[in-house]
Amino acid sequence: IVYYHVRSLIDFTRGQRWASIACRLAIVVLLALALSGLALLSSTTRQFVVLVTDSSLSVGADARESMDQFVGEVQEHGKQHELAFLSFATQPDVVSDDFEAKPLDPRDDLSKGTNLAAAIEVAAAAIPPFYVPQIVLLSDGNETEGDAIQAALASRIPVTTLPLKTRDENEVQVSSVEVPAQVKKGEP
Repeated sequence: IVYYHVRSLIDFTRGQRWASIACRLAIVVLLALALSGLALLSSTTRQFVVLVTDSSLSVGADARESMDQFVGEVQEHGKQHELAFLSFATQPDVVSDDFEAKPLDPRDDLSKGTNLAAAIEVAAAAIPPFYVPQIVLLSDGNETEGDAIQAALASRIPVTTLPLKTRDENEVQVSSVEVPAQVKKGEP
């Protein structure tokens, strides 16, 4: 900058020369700062909490009631923080501002499994920058797809788990089979 300033053919006054060199230096410094990725950050204590709720068939009715009660308490007392809700089973739903308890359909294939990893990934992606992130996972922990631990580690967001009671109903039904009369003992 100094070399081109001294070797310039333009005839400036002394004040104009100093103003010119100051502007050129400012441009070079600002360009270097922009290329280095300089950013102004401020600290915050505002949390963005995503409540991730399990809506699979493995969660019993008692657990659903306690989950609804917990979510109601969080909505009532969590006014100082931003809240979002995500329900999931085999696939996560859309992240929303309101909690909706979905009715279960046992014939629905999407409610027959639990993919904790996909739910954690979607919840982590939904948290905007400039907040303190937090994911609260309400589930029975019966994971049928994905790897929840790897997803939680990859997200680098604290995940708090609240275990729900699993269904205690029988899952397998065994019925007796009668042997046809034509099959005799000892014959294949």
